[in-house]
Parts: sequence; structure tokens; C-alpha cells
Amino acid sequence: MKNRGLKIKKNIAIIDFETTGFNPYEDEVTEVGLIMLDGMTGEEVGVFDHLVKIKADKVPERVVELTGITDEMVKDKPTIEEVLPQFVEFCRNAILVAHNAKFDTSFIDFQARKQEIDFKYEKLCTLELSRSLFPEEKVHKLNIVADRLG
Repeated sequence: MKNRGLKIKKNIAIIDFETTGFNPYEDEVTEVGLIMLDGMTGEEVGVFDHLVKIKADKVPERVVELTGITDEMVKDKPTIEEVLPQFVEFCRNAILVAHNAKFDTSFIDFQARKQEIDFKYEKLCTLELSRSLFPEEKVHKLNIVADRLG
């Protein structure tokens, strides 16, 4: 990512969670991904990418089709109880950025409360930002927004 003159004192954690569904109270995290950028330079300074073992017997077929994450891939991986504390430490003082951040942070918030982890953060949602910047556009899917912005 090229820094276009913006100087942000905090690092920027671009996050993406893959899950077995849309409900953080019932569904599970299958992958936690993050690329950390230096807020001053825009340079990549770290990566956090972990598959997560789920408690359910199987990864739902629709999730396998959508994400490519299979039972075999997650069966011997750490649980969310092991991964989330590492994720929090990795990005504790960064601004979290995600496309549809409300979705990803709903899983973070639920798991942090469940594990009694105090994690306060700032977030930026690129979906909401796109809707604000391009109100005349009907579609704000990530790949389309990326194409729109070059």
C-alpha cells in the first residue's frame, strides 16, 4: 500500500475474520488474518494469520465453498481461546480496519468478553467509508471498491 501523504501515528491493522456463519454468539471463527501497516510510512510491518480449530464437528459445506477452509485444515490448529489473546497483543495499539468492520469486530468483541480480555480499539470500516464517499454507487463489495479506487 502506497502512503499518499497521510501521517497516522498509530499502526493500521487490516483485519479479516473467516467464520462458520454470521452470528458471533452461535458461529465460530475459522481464521484470523491481519496485515499491520506503519501509520507513518504505510509499509507492512507484520502479518498475523492463523487458522482456528472449531468446536463443531464439521466446517459447514457453504463455508468450505466460500472460504476454502476445510475440516482437515483446522483440526489440529489452536482454538480461538488461544488465538484471540495473541491477536489482541499483536494489534492492541493499532487502528483496526476492515471491509464491513461491524462483522469482524462483533466476533472480536464477543470472544474478548467471553475470555475476559480487556480490548478497546478504534476502527475504520471501508464499507461505510465507500458508502459515504460514493453514495451514488449501488455496489460496495470490496473487489469493486478496490477497482473503483485503482
